[in-house]
Amino acid sequence: MEEFSTCTKWACRHRAEGKIAKCPECGGRMETSRRVRILGWVLLACGIFLVGFMGFIAWNLYPTMTAPGREIDGSTFTGNAEQASDFFTIFAIVILFGGVATANGVWKIATGRRNRIFFLITMAFVVALAVNVWPIIGPTLTRVTPA
Repeated sequence: MEEFSTCTKWACRHRAEGKIAKCPECGGRMETSRRVRILGWVLLACGIFLVGFMGFIAWNLYPTMTAPGREIDGSTFTGNAEQASDFFTIFAIVILFGGVATANGVWKIATGRRNRIFFLITMAFVVALAVNVWPIIGPTLTRVTPA
């Protein structure tokens, strides 16, 4: 595959053959297709890890968390049904985030280019994760005051 460089600025996205450091159109930083493909492999590995690991965790916790207060396989979930639902929502968001990362990695490997749509979808998942996690961890965070 022939190497090309693409401007990293959203408004420009100029593409030129070869390895170029500075965009001839806007002066922005250029990124080579080789670098994007390498990052695509990293993203693919991270996405597969997230889908697999979080899927494994959700699959193994499902029996315990759907029966609050009962001992199943030596462990008991002490929360309520609403808390279990909240946790499974977070698990689902992380698994879907991993799926998008996997697809994004495949795209980068195949094309050598970044994709704005994948970026926007990823940011939407980050926001969804923050919105769902904050009610759980927000109240437990304490402010440290100097002595």
